[in-house]
Amino acid sequence: MAEKRSVGRRLAFTVIGLAFTLFIICILGEIIIRFSYDPYPPEAVAPYNYRDLDDEIGWVAKANYEYEGEMSDASERKYPLMIETNEEGFRMYGNPKSEKPKVFFIGDSYTFSLEVSNDKLFYKLIQDSLDIEVFAYGVAGYGNIQEYLILERYLEQIQPDIIVLQLCTNDFIDNYCALEVNAGYQVLKRRPYLSLEDEIYYDIPIPWVRRTSYLYAFLQDKLYQHFPERKPQATEGVISEQKRDYADFDNSVKVTELILKRFKERVPEGTTFAAFPADLFEPYFTEFQGICGRLEIPFMTEIPQAIHRMRHEKGIEMHAYDGYHWNEAGHQVVGGLIQAWLAKELSPPLVPAPPQP
Repeated sequence: MAEKRSVGRRLAFTVIGLAFTLFIICILGEIIIRFSYDPYPPEAVAPYNYRDLDDEIGWVAKANYEYEGEMSDASERKYPLMIETNEEGFRMYGNPKSEKPKVFFIGDSYTFSLEVSNDKLFYKLIQDSLDIEVFAYGVAGYGNIQEYLILERYLEQIQPDIIVLQLCTNDFIDNYCALEVNAGYQVLKRRPYLSLEDEIYYDIPIPWVRRTSYLYAFLQDKLYQHFPERKPQATEGVISEQKRDYADFDNSVKVTELILKRFKERVPEGTTFAAFPADLFEPYFTEFQGICGRLEIPFMTEIPQAIHRMRHEKGIEMHAYDGYHWNEAGHQVVGGLIQAWLAKELSPPLVPAPPQP
């Protein structure tokens, strides 16, 4: 007669059996979900599919990209759209061997500006008005360290006389991995970051378990869909409420200052380096203004201020359909203001200063 198993052994076998069954269910569920659900869909359709992955920078603009179609502004006015990049992803690439002054614009989606055609871009309007060579490189989602790496990649090739960095509210989120995890705005791709110790490292702003298991991501998404109150507050909301009291945002501001310091130190002697913000959202605008002030970087505050006045005081639509990026009229305003600044930077004084007694 077989010996009866003790209660403890029976319980242990039951637990092991349930755990094994649950493990098998999870494995099968993971396989099924991977065939039917993608929590991180691939790049969108044209014209939003202009990015390629890059080991060093995270992603870059596609070479020789072309798109012809239509775009709408925030007032639902439609206009034609023609996008072209050169063999290195620049939307505008002047002659690096020219004797003319060379201006290099670096930024993110506001610089790539898929919302307007090549001939309507603010930097094309500038080149049409000044006797200069213009180079412009920007990609949606870039953080400031990615823009710095673009400078490193093309500085010797272009040898610019003036470098203009376009800044944006979400740079602070793009510059600090922990902020993007719960942000309303997310890129969710592997990218470089700068640490508080001033060292470049790479990370993906997705918790390890979520990017490892599609089943976990599926269940989490369904939970937040049915119980939205369980979803953590968006990073932007926390920043708006706590500002620098929010430790991750405070760290991001410190990192951002380190990156802009890198820019200034990397710019060759005799080359002008300036920056301008694309928007006025707080507390980001004030933080950028403070950083540029401390580093003595010219900061063109009048650009977003003029966009705001034209839209809210004069009723002229300045934005594309998303309400953020500029339409053709917005690019005219931005181009005109930067053109006036460049004309002063590039021109000698019209009247020589009188000799000192």
